[in-house]
Amino acid sequence: MNEKININRMVLGGTVAGLSMLVFGMIIHGVLLEEHYLVLRSSGIIRSSPNWQGMIVHHLSVIFAGIPLSVIYVLIRSAVGPGPGTAFRLGIMIGLICLPAAASLYAFYDLGKMIPLVSALTMMAQCVIGTLVAGSLYKDNR
Repeated sequence: MNEKININRMVLGGTVAGLSMLVFGMIIHGVLLEEHYLVLRSSGIIRSSPNWQGMIVHHLSVIFAGIPLSVIYVLIRSAVGPGPGTAFRLGIMIGLICLPAAASLYAFYDLGKMIPLVSALTMMAQCVIGTLVAGSLYKDNR
């Protein structure tokens, strides 16, 4: 690797990637799945009000999840080549790692089919969005 890794840009890209992932997830779960969650809330399957500490931990973990996506993108770009194609393929690969979590929602919880399916697709999309954002913000030190 001839170029020095720009740690600041890598962390910045990862943090902005995580924020993008969080916003995307909030839109999907808060808008697209809102009626599904209302049914589950009214039937007592999920909490009627959020656990605020858990919600903060969730939001922070999604934001911080962007940093490893950025690090992996920076490390593989010298071997595979920089650019949106590399970021997209990496996002798909990392997104595949998330599928067991979504499958467990369907297998072990009485949430219906829509929430686990949309959660799986959302996690995949979040990883792709995260790597694309991180990759677009990263610049090598010169």
